[in-house]
Amino acid sequence: MRNLASIRYEDSSNENCRGRLWIVLGGLYVIILCGGILAAVILSLALPGTKKNVGPRIGNGITVAGGNRKGSLPDQLNDPHGFFVDNQSNIYVADTNNHRIVQWLPDAKYGIIVAGGNGPGSKQNQLRYPSDIWIDRYNNMYIADPGNRRVQLWTSGATSGQTVFNVTDGWSSSDYYSLYVDEVNQEIYIAARSAGQIFRYTLGSRMGVLVADGFGRGNGSHQFNYQRRFTVDRQGKIYVADKFNHRIQKWSRIYSTTQTIPTAKVETIAGITGKNGSNLNQLYNPTDVILDLLAKNIYIADYGNARVIRLPANLADSKREGVVVLNPISVNDLKNVSAILDDLLKSYDRYHRPTYGGEPDKIIVNIYVRSMSGISELDMEYSFDCFFRQRWTDTRLIYNTTSVMNYTSLPVSFQMFSKIWKPDTYFYNGQRSYIHSVPHVNRFFRIATDGTILYSQRLTIRASCIMNLRNLPLDTQHCTLLIGSFAYNSEETIYEWSNKTAVDLQNNLIMNQFSLIDATVGSRILIRENRTRSIIYVVFAFRRHVGYFLLQLYIPCVLIVFLSWVGLWLNREATNDRINLGVTTILTLIFVIIEGKKDLPKVPYITALDCFLAVCFIFVFSTLFEFAIVHYYTKARTGDLNENMRDLEDYVIRDDGTNADEHDISRNDVHLVYRPSLAPTPSINSRTSEKKSYKCYRNIRCKPAYSAFQGRALKNIFYSNSESKIDIFSRTMYPVAFFIFNFIYWAYYLHASQQQSKGEKE
Repeated sequence: MRNLASIRYEDSSNENCRGRLWIVLGGLYVIILCGGILAAVILSLALPGTKKNVGPRIGNGITVAGGNRKGSLPDQLNDPHGFFVDNQSNIYVADTNNHRIVQWLPDAKYGIIVAGGNGPGSKQNQLRYPSDIWIDRYNNMYIADPGNRRVQLWTSGATSGQTVFNVTDGWSSSDYYSLYVDEVNQEIYIAARSAGQIFRYTLGSRMGVLVADGFGRGNGSHQFNYQRRFTVDRQGKIYVADKFNHRIQKWSRIYSTTQTIPTAKVETIAGITGKNGSNLNQLYNPTDVILDLLAKNIYIADYGNARVIRLPANLADSKREGVVVLNPISVNDLKNVSAILDDLLKSYDRYHRPTYGGEPDKIIVNIYVRSMSGISELDMEYSFDCFFRQRWTDTRLIYNTTSVMNYTSLPVSFQMFSKIWKPDTYFYNGQRSYIHSVPHVNRFFRIATDGTILYSQRLTIRASCIMNLRNLPLDTQHCTLLIGSFAYNSEETIYEWSNKTAVDLQNNLIMNQFSLIDATVGSRILIRENRTRSIIYVVFAFRRHVGYFLLQLYIPCVLIVFLSWVGLWLNREATNDRINLGVTTILTLIFVIIEGKKDLPKVPYITALDCFLAVCFIFVFSTLFEFAIVHYYTKARTGDLNENMRDLEDYVIRDDGTNADEHDISRNDVHLVYRPSLAPTPSINSRTSEKKSYKCYRNIRCKPAYSAFQGRALKNIFYSNSESKIDIFSRTMYPVAFFIFNFIYWAYYLHASQQQSKGEKE
């Protein structure tokens, strides 16, 4: 951002005033510095690449600082020269003859001294005729202090400053200095109006480099004739307003292979040297120049023609024709307009409609939707940020075009707005709507010559929306906004949509869970308590994004169903494994369902999501139930050894093949092996049975001749009935059934979603 222009204004005392412009985030501030007053005109600018174009504009100002004659009181200024506007619309003013820097907050009646204010002097807490100011991103102030021939730095909240550097000896202490701070390259540019020179200082260095020198006054290519303000682009190119040569110069640093010090290349990029005029390729005493935020266009303060010119920064010399973007109104013109408006209000009755006793008043409405804040299914409401514009005609406010310099419409203050009739528009299904008021109340009010009134507000509208969630999350919601009069019936006021763009949507409007696919407008007559009301409405169609539900619910549930089928491939004897798997999948699915539905409303009907989750739960639960059936039909003693193994005697096989007698075994050559009984012992004496279950064996091995006997024994040890026919059938039945369900589910609900969208829209 950078101050742009100085435009001549004259008040009733014919005192010359200075006007300068400031670009902040695409907005153009026109600041008028006139003795003890700062007035401002704010103009919206179109950035490069946008379709919106700013044509010639007529602007009138509001007092933003001072305005109470010259003086040193908190609500006064005395010959202000420089200023700075930050991103919060705070204005910092170099109050030159009061030797101080004053901060004016938006809508403030009094200024706050933030630097100086201790009388003229050379101490660190004093200033002498400060002429310019710059605020960096850390709220540090750089102040041009020409009376002390220095530049001071005042940190945020400091009570005194520190000298950054002293200017060159050739500059006068009675001159006016201009500042430009390049925060990216940590450089400060400073210019003296009369000296015709610009120096560049690196932060931390007290030695400057001369980057632009007029070599004395003149109209040569490297000369200035009363150089005023300047600006610098990111490549270090300097754009200078050469006032009395009626041109804008661009100074570039050129390096060659034989030079270690760059030479200056100077180009005239606007105006015709030595020739003033009012054509679009001419300038008349330009006093300031600035680049826009993207460095694509330059804006020039054409002092003599009292206008602001815009032209591309890279145009060739033969095509340097600018576009007028602002024609300010002089103080005398404003007084003339005020007198006309006062005359219109003399016999005006704001308590009656413009067509009282006759035809109904027509209220033309259009909406520009800036953003959709959100849609709440729990509260059944939605909200959006918009410019809400109303237009109506009041023939009592018709005025003569020639009496106000052929202006087609006049922006007037809201003091007058409170004195005229206005429609009592309200939103029938509104909930908690409000107008934006930071940093100022976001609204404006204009009166055209034919009495047509334009009233625009920036609103955030929150309205109720009855939602049908049966197809959730494959649903399309239609939310309606009803607009009409609170008190007047259809015989008194009629609401209509604008024919051009009733509802305009901002490009690339993005929402988290929905896409705004359409906005349909209409009108109707509402009958309420035997009275008819004129109603207009807009229906916003929102299509829900399915991706969130696929990732958070559908895919996890499908995977859990697949996991539950793993038990179908486990042996039915693995009772613990299959029960643990079944219970785990059921509990996991319940957790996923609870987490996924906690932010959704508890509606009395089944949604598409409920249907899918319920079927997934049935599939998971049925796998556990299927194992219970398999386990029930398992043969008796499944998992135990066969009956034949109970009577199997333990043999001790020697190397010679003979059976050994237990009594022949030496105690030193034996070890005890615990062999539990394979069948219940019919003996009453349990201790005797337990003793018989212990056998003593030598460390011997089996001969190959007995391998067949061993194979038969091991075969009989295997469990019986390890694979169930029910499991085999379920391995096919479950996937096929789940696939059929998904095919029917998605086909049905996708079709139902389309039918819901068409049906509600009609």
